[in-house]
Amino acid sequence: MWQRNMQRYKVNLKLKNSHGDRNFEFLGTWIGFAGMLFVIGCISFYEYPKVALADTVPVVTVAFAFYWFASQIRWLIIVFCVFSLLASCLFLAYSIFSNIDCAQLVNPRQQVHCVQANLYPRVAFGYVLSLFLVSLYYCVGYFKRAT
Repeated sequence: MWQRNMQRYKVNLKLKNSHGDRNFEFLGTWIGFAGMLFVIGCISFYEYPKVALADTVPVVTVAFAFYWFASQIRWLIIVFCVFSLLASCLFLAYSIFSNIDCAQLVNPRQQVHCVQANLYPRVAFGYVLSLFLVSLYYCVGYFKRAT
């Protein structure tokens, strides 16, 4: 029963030989797909996967939580968009102000941790910025329908 009331953020894809449904849920799919790339990307440059999961899974979980609320109450897509913009600004500021020159370190283990500390905010910024851009598309559509 509650699925009838859910707001779906779809995109219409016109494929040449497709005879099925052409409206695809895009925002939720993008959160999951880009989140998966975010987690895999962090695992690839972290020394231990457990630390990478501890850093990335909360970000993806919060994005899914905001998306779920936005699918229940239509105007919360604006909150999702603003939240993703603020989060991307925070990750950008963190990556700019915490930029450390890793070449000065002599110990190779410290260099690995330094590279991890420099790369994570940049990758997180890319993920959250992509969420902002996709949700901005749906916010513009929401305001066009409202006027």
